[in-house]
Amino acid sequence: MPAVGLDLPLKVLAWEDTEAQVWVAYNDPQYVVRRYGIEPALAANLAAVVPIIEAAAAG
Repeated sequence: MPAVGLDLPLKVLAWEDTEAQVWVAYNDPQYVVRRYGIEPALAANLAAVVPIIEAAAAG
């Protein structure tokens, strides 16, 4: 489905507020899976990215 290109590759927005707190926002991989009807076998590949994002955000 070509429309999945709106959300893939998964994008992450990170920013720091005026109090030096870092924030991270991204679409949950399960949301992307449901939205586009992605096969469950591919869903695990998307879910594997979440710990990487969280580790990067933690610094």
